[in-house]
Order: sequence, then C-alpha cells, then structure tokens
Amino acid sequence: MGDELIIPAVALAEVTRDGPSDTGVNRVVNAVGMTPGVDASVARRAGRLLAATGLSATLDALVVASSLVAGATAIMHHDASDLPSLCAAAGLTGWLIK
Repeated sequence: MGDELIIPAVALAEVTRDGPSDTGVNRVVNAVGMTPGVDASVARRAGRLLAATGLSATLDALVVASSLVAGATAIMHHDASDLPSLCAAAGLTGWLIK
C-alpha cells in the first residue's frame, strides 16, 4: 500500500493567486485532495508548535498542525528555514525538496 498525499488547505493560500500560474497547482490539488481548513484545535496546536520552537512562522505552523490532525507522518516542503524545526517539534519527518 502506498503513501497517501494530502495538501493542507492553508498551503493553498501560500501558493495560489487566482491566475494562470495556478494551473499546475490546480492539477495537483485535483489529483491529491485537500485536508479540512483550520479550526480552533488546529490553531491551538499551531500555537503550541510556535511556542516550542520560538518561531513566528504562523502559516508554516498551521501547515504542520493541519498535517498532524490529518494523520500525516511526514511533510514534503521547500522551506529550509522554519519547517524542519516545526516538523521536529511535531514528531514528523520533514523532507526538504530543492
């Protein structure tokens, strides 16, 4: 059985601008699927991750918290500055994609 890919809804806000450059993103979203949006439990978990890491990267913390709630064990990302620390604090494997 293969891994299931998910896209946290908050990540969509980071990469789309409602224009022609969204075509590739839209294709991936349609193929992969989305996790639910942010609710109070996800927001509080993100806040705890920020407190644990001393970071102020709220959107990144919401991505990690959303992924945790969805049952993720790993996150593929391109952010070498904040996501490795947030993944470690959450107990998730972070795969840096360059």
